[in-house]
Amino acid sequence: MTNRFLHYFLYLQLWLSAPGFAQQVAAGWVLDNIHGPSQIGIVDSIAVDINHDGFMDVVSASIEDGHLRAYINQGASQDLVNLVFEELYVSKEVPGAFRVSATDLNQDGEVDFLVPSIETHEIIALIADDGGYRKQIIASNILLPTDAQAGDFNNDGLMDVISISFELNAVFFHPQDNTGGFGTAILAESVLRPRKLVVDHFNNETALDFMVASEEDSSIRLYENQGDGVFVEQLITNQMSGTRYLASCDANGDDAMDVVVSATADDAVYLFINSGGGIFSGAVIDQDLPGVNALHCADIDNDQQGELIAVANRVGHIYTQDLSGANKQLIANSRDGYVSVQAATFEFNGGMKILTQAYFENRNLLYTANSLGDEEVVWEDFPEGVSAIAKGDINGDGVADIVATSFRDGVVQWYDGVSFKRHVIAENIGGAADVLVVDVDENGALDVVVAASNAGGFYWFRNSGGAEFETTVIYSGAPFANAVAVADINGDGQLDIIGTSGSDDAVRWFDRMGLTFTVHTINQANDAPNDVVASDFDNDGDIDLMVANFFSGDVSLYVNNTADFTELKLIENMNRPYELALVAGADSAFSDVLGSFARGDLVIKFENMTESMFNPIVLLDDIVNPRNLFAIEGDPVFYVASSVAQTLYSITGYSQVNKTEPVVTNHIGVSSIYIDALSRQVYTGSIISGWLAQLTNDRIFTTGFDPL
Repeated sequence: MTNRFLHYFLYLQLWLSAPGFAQQVAAGWVLDNIHGPSQIGIVDSIAVDINHDGFMDVVSASIEDGHLRAYINQGASQDLVNLVFEELYVSKEVPGAFRVSATDLNQDGEVDFLVPSIETHEIIALIADDGGYRKQIIASNILLPTDAQAGDFNNDGLMDVISISFELNAVFFHPQDNTGGFGTAILAESVLRPRKLVVDHFNNETALDFMVASEEDSSIRLYENQGDGVFVEQLITNQMSGTRYLASCDANGDDAMDVVVSATADDAVYLFINSGGGIFSGAVIDQDLPGVNALHCADIDNDQQGELIAVANRVGHIYTQDLSGANKQLIANSRDGYVSVQAATFEFNGGMKILTQAYFENRNLLYTANSLGDEEVVWEDFPEGVSAIAKGDINGDGVADIVATSFRDGVVQWYDGVSFKRHVIAENIGGAADVLVVDVDENGALDVVVAASNAGGFYWFRNSGGAEFETTVIYSGAPFANAVAVADINGDGQLDIIGTSGSDDAVRWFDRMGLTFTVHTINQANDAPNDVVASDFDNDGDIDLMVANFFSGDVSLYVNNTADFTELKLIENMNRPYELALVAGADSAFSDVLGSFARGDLVIKFENMTESMFNPIVLLDDIVNPRNLFAIEGDPVFYVASSVAQTLYSITGYSQVNKTEPVVTNHIGVSSIYIDALSRQVYTGSIISGWLAQLTNDRIFTTGFDPL
């Protein structure tokens, strides 16, 4: 969450450019989406009828993944309660997308889009073309462009573009020529930190004018169109402290367009009434909108008068009120990261709804006017924060299925191995984290075992056959339960459960007797145990444990002497041990262990020297913040994920001489890896983007490993 808050802060402050964009898959790999992804970091959402069916759709731009997506309105659901939207990718190639506006650049009757990119410093057009969208660069070197709007500004019958540059303090005119290309001319160079522009007829003439709000000089300027693309600049006010937004509206019904303006530093919104001739008179609407950042005018209550919709960013509230300031009403306050706001009617004979988004929750949202919290989610067909993945034949059809936990929504789910159809095993398993697929009770049907951090417990979802599950709470007193293992600890012939929990520093095992469990605490002396693996490391017939202790910086070996454990420290004073994975040792009777050290940028192999002695060997020291890793005993390739580098790596070789290759880059929030032991397919997920995917390498058998 910290990194995403930084991105959001940078979006609002605009001192730096945006992070990376769409995932890139290495040559030789094929990626198949299983579920998701969500749209990460939505910063602007608009309502437009993209397919001309009479229903308003939603189009949104996301700064973190560089996507422009449309959500096509299918009308009311069968229960007639909510609207149904289907997702459509307009483009995955608009890195640093900052805003989006709809237009028809080539006047073919289809909806096109303009997107200013604060990463590539371009004004990007996405033009409807042959059932898809063609990307065209309108202008380059527009440093930190914060807005771009289209219109025929020179009355030649062709759509032109106006853009503003936050970094260059400039306003640009991009006239379109007869070939569909665009030029660039500077209209102004002393507009300090321009934030937003609005295009409209402000002088009651046929030529389009525009206004610009600039933050550093607290100014609103009118650019009055004299025809043929010649503009005269007029300062309307320089008293809108820290202004970030403006929107046009006809407040008094005189057909002269007025404008509402945010004085963001003063937590205020003003209405400027257009008296004609470039004369505007300002009056305050509201002086209690903390950090007001986005505005919109619309007749949301059908009283033939416009109302103001405003986002008070600092408190995360959306308000509506009359333009006089009366009848102020809180509409929304439950989501994390409202950024933009608009209003439209989304169904026939329906009332107007307010369109916004939750930046941190990767969703577009609709709110009913004049009602607090009456919310519809536009689309959320994704796992909410994939935290762990496992695989096994859940439904007994002979094909291995995929099981995943999603941390944020507390769902445990499985996906059919053939169709990827999703089935929910359990909901409300707060902070569902680690997951294993194993036949715990040996009834011939694979079960699912989960550690749940927020719920503070361990769960056994017993498969009674045919993917029908019964829930058993193994233990509920383990705050921030984070890892689980399954093994017969006491040698009674029944599989037991081992779990770690970070907030009470505990390593426990749970003695299973049929369907009941008895808890045994192994250790609570180390700081934040974070992962556990089980194996007979000393080859004495008892299952031993190895645990990574995140805050105390050590890795512990727990030697099992008939369910009585002795702790040995294998390594100490390390920087954030995170995850462990079993690998085959040089002596086939013993297992080695891989460990990732997140803050130390290390992956270490603990080479089993027998007699409970391990030799730590640094395999990697050049992957930033390695966290998740996965290995299969006997396979020369293992995988490491770095959420900081946003990359999933494959590593060939378990010696200090190895080959490191990125498999997926721009993998925002990569949080989990699983490798199918038979097919060698790689499964990965993201805790941020709500994405679960399958990767297949068409060169996988060149290592000489025979999976059959």
